[in-house]
Amino acid sequence: MGYFCDPVTGGPVHLDLRSVNGEEFRLLGRIGYVSDRYADMFVAPDDLETFRTDLASVPAVLRWFVPRSGPFLPAAVLHDAMVEPGIHYLGPRVTRREADAIFREALVELGTGVVRARLMWAAVVGVTMWW
Repeated sequence: MGYFCDPVTGGPVHLDLRSVNGEEFRLLGRIGYVSDRYADMFVAPDDLETFRTDLASVPAVLRWFVPRSGPFLPAAVLHDAMVEPGIHYLGPRVTRREADAIFREALVELGTGVVRARLMWAAVVGVTMWW
């Protein structure tokens, strides 16, 4: 399994965001994720000035079940950093499938309910199949 942390201090993760245009956000500080499956920590983003996230990419029709933000937000931001074109994180290089698996692992670690975590993971795996 794994856990999120402050990549500098190792303490609790703080996800500080600033809206860029109402749809995209930039992080004001980095987040770290430690997974038992990898020797090094994942740190996102690599560049605070250029990285942008849309938080959880949830179609409007599903927002009643999965809102765009919540306790799962660090997992969504990390996943964005891992799968957006280009490299937007520091740490082990992973494939899209591995990034999706880390997303599911991180959702569970953050306390996302089993059904919700599976649906969110299934949505990103669906994208992977077309990637």
